Amino acid sequence: MKHRFAIVRSRQPLITRRNRAMLDTLHDWIVFRQDGIVRLAGLVSLALVGYMALVFGRFLVYWAGSRHAFRSNRPAEPGDPAAFEWHLAVPCRDEEAAVVQTLDGLRHSAPGAHLWVIDDDSEDATRALVLTAADRDDRLHLVQRRRPHARIGKGAALNAAYREISARLPEGTDRSRVVIGVVDADGRLDPGTLAQVCNGKAPGRPDTGAVQIGVRMRNADDERPLPGRGRFANARARALVRMQDVEFQANNAGMQLLRRGTGSVGLGGNGQFLRLSALDSLTAEEGRAGRPWPERALLEDYESGLELRLAGWRLTHITEAGVPGGAGLAPALPHPAHPVGPGRHAVPALHRAGAALAALPPGRQGPPRPELLTGVGGRPRAGQIAQSLGQLDAAFAEDRPAAVVVQGDTNATLAGALAAGARGIPLVHVEAGLRSFDRAVPEEHNRVMVDHVADLLCAATTGNAANLRAESLDEERIALTGNTVVEVVRRRLPDGDARAALLAAHGVAPDGYVLATVHRPENTNTAGALRAVLTELDRIARARTPVLFPMHPHTRAAVERFALDGLLARIAATGPVGYAEFLGLARHAALLVSDSGGVQEECTVLGRPLLVVRRSTERPEAVDAGFAALVPPGPGLGDLAADWLADSPERLARLAATPSPYGDGLASARIAALTARLSEQPVPAAA
Repeated sequence: MKHRFAIVRSRQPLITRRNRAMLDTLHDWIVFRQDGIVRLAGLVSLALVGYMALVFGRFLVYWAGSRHAFRSNRPAEPGDPAAFEWHLAVPCRDEEAAVVQTLDGLRHSAPGAHLWVIDDDSEDATRALVLTAADRDDRLHLVQRRRPHARIGKGAALNAAYREISARLPEGTDRSRVVIGVVDADGRLDPGTLAQVCNGKAPGRPDTGAVQIGVRMRNADDERPLPGRGRFANARARALVRMQDVEFQANNAGMQLLRRGTGSVGLGGNGQFLRLSALDSLTAEEGRAGRPWPERALLEDYESGLELRLAGWRLTHITEAGVPGGAGLAPALPHPAHPVGPGRHAVPALHRAGAALAALPPGRQGPPRPELLTGVGGRPRAGQIAQSLGQLDAAFAEDRPAAVVVQGDTNATLAGALAAGARGIPLVHVEAGLRSFDRAVPEEHNRVMVDHVADLLCAATTGNAANLRAESLDEERIALTGNTVVEVVRRRLPDGDARAALLAAHGVAPDGYVLATVHRPENTNTAGALRAVLTELDRIARARTPVLFPMHPHTRAAVERFALDGLLARIAATGPVGYAEFLGLARHAALLVSDSGGVQEECTVLGRPLLVVRRSTERPEAVDAGFAALVPPGPGLGDLAADWLADSPERLARLAATPSPYGDGLASARIAALTARLSEQPVPAAA
């Protein structure tokens, strides 16, 4: 079949007589005026060249001046911080993730200073966390703001702190010897900052009204600024963080040093220190009483610095000190925390937040201190629960907690839950909803019973929450919080130098060894099970891959009881290691082999592969995410270990880019906020 195409011709000509006349007119105009057009184009080109030369010239002047300022900068001798009274203001709004660490850092850097947290009507746990810290620190104060007077600008928040500080000072105080510093909620101060701020070129000079210290990025050297993201996201974040750090330490510092000569340094929102008498001078203006900082201003720091300069005060900058800018469960609880745990597992369990935590009423001083349940170890399961229950009940009767927090599925966890229930104390279960669906596992009984008596169920994952709903537990009792293991591992992991020394002490190289732990009854209570595990570890060692084997005392006793010492000849067996040391070794292991529940979580934060030597697991998330595989004792363990070690570089690279399924590292703050609300609710007395 032939296709027919039709060509349609327009009857209207493309260029009409009228259009042609207009084009001719335009052509004639250009021809007659071409000299003027050429001159105009030349002037425009000359202006562009001049502008570019001006910009480049200004850059050269700035570069030369900054270089001269850096080279001619002479650090001043530190002053005496005791000559001044120090108040550090920390404006906060929804800063539960950072405020505890910030306050801890400030107290370390400025032990004698008063810390003022201005809570600008936060909707998270910021207020509860600050009040908890204030119970242990009589120099920590909370300035609480509420809407409609809150959330109207940082200047208004700082003015609230100014009024509180002024009201607190005794009558007759020399206000020229009082200094107020401003630190962001995620900021830190270098040690010795206060001594540098009060040197002879800063408040040591009576005409100095304010000092701006240097600012830098705290995580500029962090290779993974986004631990839960992939390789490319971290590369991009790393580049942005380091460019920001260069801007702070080169561009901004250079300009500040140039302006220091004229006493007109610009104040930043972070790291400014102001003499109280200088701030007072700004309140003399009509309508400014109690408000030295401009309110409802986008750049209150810039405006206040300009006003101080116009009022005759000198502003200066120091480079000798800086403020880097950018939570375990117990420090984040709304009341002072009182950790309790059985002696045999106390240290590792408490480091992993895996023992019972009881939050006692306000007034108890000092940091959380673990107390051991005595006489528990060596008893059968029922005896351990009974012994722990009796001691906890007596402790709760003597000093009633505001709430009891139990974590995990140990016998102590069940005892803590039963003791709280008997006393009618609000009960929080952290790591609720874990299920192996294996009734032969004693911990399965514990976790199910604790979940059904708890008032608040903190589920680490959506799967855990689904398990709770499947058992018809009330929806209002369930909260998805993430797992505290993420932040605990990040905090407790030794730094790079310490890890390098640790590996050297054990004679192993990064990514070149296997780290193994075995302690569960299913692997140690019979000679056959333990022999099967040790035989496969020996097989790995025979293949010339070093095997580090920190042995639990229970496992060591089983090896001796079953006369299996010969299987340890090629294995580097040691005694138990501390939690931080274990994390340091696990961080660089080519493969982990363990029956531990905690290691199944920790491997996802460390980005390491794990073979779980068990018949079932209550933590399928690590398996589903590709970090772990469930394998029973026997030849299959050695076969799979050989396969995984064969493709180790590719596997490690993939896991390093895989986020942990256990949350974003903010679980403790969420749990603390939920616990605060629960502890304030009336609970019916137990029958």
